[in-house]
Amino acid sequence: MSQKPLPGLIDSLGGGFSVVNRRLWLVALPLILDLALWLSPPVTAGPLVERAISSVERTVEQAAGQRPLDEQQLQKSQEQWAQFQAQAKGINLLNLLTWYLPTLAGSIQAGGAIGDAAPAEIESWGALAAVVLGLALAGFLAVALFLGPLAQAVRDGRNRLGELRRELLPATARFGGYILLVGFLLLLAGISLALLATILAAVAAPLTALVVFLATALALWALLYLSLADKALFLSRSSPAEAIRRSVLLVRGHFWPALGLFILVNLILQGTPLAWRLITGHPVGALVAMLGNAYIGTGVMAGTLVFYRDRAGIQGVPASERSG
Repeated sequence: MSQKPLPGLIDSLGGGFSVVNRRLWLVALPLILDLALWLSPPVTAGPLVERAISSVERTVEQAAGQRPLDEQQLQKSQEQWAQFQAQAKGINLLNLLTWYLPTLAGSIQAGGAIGDAAPAEIESWGALAAVVLGLALAGFLAVALFLGPLAQAVRDGRNRLGELRRELLPATARFGGYILLVGFLLLLAGISLALLATILAAVAAPLTALVVFLATALALWALLYLSLADKALFLSRSSPAEAIRRSVLLVRGHFWPALGLFILVNLILQGTPLAWRLITGHPVGALVAMLGNAYIGTGVMAGTLVFYRDRAGIQGVPASERSG
């Protein structure tokens, strides 16, 4: 008996949008978060950034006093620090709630609905740590609230509130563990590459560019091979380590479709917010952009879950976790 051919990329994405079209409430969370950011003043660590940069500048000035720097070089350094300070002060910590979801957090002005609202500034390191930790945990919970119902709809063809409620905290813990595990692995890789770059800079400076190129290639390779791990967390209910293993096996076994999905999804999810910026300057345009982006982003995310479901089914995912 011949095996049924797997759906292509467009079919997978189309299947995802079909799931969303039958359950339009699935777009609610990204839309609500966008509205919350639009209606709320930004939360920043501006005073802490200023103090930290001032401390670094004093250290640089003391070093410059011991070994005078070229005036042009010193001016360029000051300009770079000023630019970095402006960017760091403008970071809205509330974006930690939305960083993994299809929102317009980077394309709409925080507090835009209430004019140029003054930011809520955090002025102590302890408060900053507490706020970042709280928002990060809330962000993990938001991912589970978003992907949990989406995965259940793709896997089972229906949503059961009781099961979603029971699965919420375990799914949040799995996702949080996955992010911590990947972050730890990336930290180890970053330290290793930084040490290698430092050694090469001292021994053979021209090779430093090669290390940067290899680091970029390695990062892209890792993103590709991990691109299905979050689907395994929610569709297969895998542990973080098992989700990584499943993702690597599926990408390796279906490399070209997975690469095509990786490129297409990133083009859509990174490109559409740029297009929405054209109309977010007007309140009505901002509302239209939020709704349109939530629908497209949710449909694309559902499509990636369909892609994983169809291919994980031939990789040994239990039948109880598959839908026809």
